[in-house]
Amino acid sequence: MNEELGLKIQAYLDGELSSNERQEVETLLARDPELQALKAELSFVTRAFKDSDPVMQVPASREFYFSQIERRIAAAESAPKTLSVEAGSRFAGWLRQALLPLSGVAAACLMLVLSLREGPLPALSFHEETESPLDETAAVTFRSESEKVTIVWVYDRQVASVDTTLDDRN
Repeated sequence: MNEELGLKIQAYLDGELSSNERQEVETLLARDPELQALKAELSFVTRAFKDSDPVMQVPASREFYFSQIERRIAAAESAPKTLSVEAGSRFAGWLRQALLPLSGVAAACLMLVLSLREGPLPALSFHEETESPLDETAAVTFRSESEKVTIVWVYDRQVASVDTTLDDRN
C-alpha cells in the first residue's frame, strides 16, 4: 500500500471525495483486507479525537462574550502607566544591553592609546624591539619511532664553526 492510497482512504472517511472516487475506494476496500484494517484504524482514531476533545459551550452569546474581552483590553490600554518592577527590570536589561558593547569599545580604545603612547609603561608597548638569537643558533632534530622519543639538539653556530675549523687544521 502506498501513501497516496492511505490519503485517499482518509479523504473517503472525511467525505471529501467525489462520487467516482468514492466508488473506486469502496471497490478497493472490498477487495483488500489491509485497506479495510487501515480504514478501521483511521475511523477509531477519528472517533477518539472527537470523544477526547469535548465542545465547550459559552454561557453567553458569542457577541456578548467577545464584547467583554474587547472592553477588558480597552480598559487595560487606557490604564495609567506606572513604573513597576517589570519596567525596572526592562530598564536594567536595556542598560546592560547598551553598556556592555560600549565597555568593550572603551577597553579597545584604551589598549590602542596605551600601545601608541611613548612613556613609562614599556610593558604595554607593542613597539618594543627584541633581539632574536635565531640567526646565531641552529637545531638538529632526531625522531626514534621505536623508542617513541624526539630529541632536539640546539647549538650555537659560531661555536660550531670554530670547532669545525679546528678540526680541519688537525
